[in-house]
Amino acid sequence: MKRIGSAGPLQIRTDRPIVINFWSSTCGPCRKEMPMLERLSHDGVQVVGVSRDNLLKYARKEIRDRKVTFPNYSDASGDVMFGLSKVLYPNGIPTTIVVSGGRVRWVHIGAFASYSELHRSVLNRLTP
Repeated sequence: MKRIGSAGPLQIRTDRPIVINFWSSTCGPCRKEMPMLERLSHDGVQVVGVSRDNLLKYARKEIRDRKVTFPNYSDASGDVMFGLSKVLYPNGIPTTIVVSGGRVRWVHIGAFASYSELHRSVLNRLTP
């Protein structure tokens, strides 16, 4: 996967839990959820976004407009999402997964209604 906004490779700390969110700039619920994920990242949770946009310029614009600071990567081909098809619906966006202890602990398809729902849902699943 290519990092959006820099040339660096995918770098995820596997020694701590992570929240991975699949999104697209054309998805209204994804755009609404982005500030909540940003807030979660500021609350000490490792968050990584994965854009399904075919054109990176739209993903970059969304990241810039929403002032997103957590790392985001491109999965325009869908290879990453389809590689996880045993645990998630490969075309459902937004999709948020929690990985802890090297295992997918939880999958949520659809947007979160509020930050408190996101925070509560994720924190309950962060421990291995």
